[in-house]
Amino acid sequence: GQLAGLHTSVDILSRLGMGAIFGNIQSIHDRIEAALLEDGFVSARCEHRGGRSGILAMKPPAGIEATPLVNKLAEQGVMVTAPDGWIRFAPHWPNAIDEAELVIEEVRACVSQA
Repeated sequence: GQLAGLHTSVDILSRLGMGAIFGNIQSIHDRIEAALLEDGFVSARCEHRGGRSGILAMKPPAGIEATPLVNKLAEQGVMVTAPDGWIRFAPHWPNAIDEAELVIEEVRACVSQA
């Protein structure tokens, strides 16, 4: 049961390769970060690629609270967290790079409604 599922997951990740997975995640982060920086968000992302992770943390612009924004995004099917006022985007290998554009559109729509 669970061990078979774990084995299958590890097998898929091994075949895809950690470098390819990391590259895909960073490409998604690149698009989201660039767009939201233009909109007044602040990024906590490390400048150096070697110091980055699978999570992109961004603080909303002044006057926009993270928790209500996270709730609005969830209503639109965009699942993010903000335990400390920093919105965390955490795509993984199944996410396509084009999904970044959808996330950006939803964030912008939700911010404009705030």
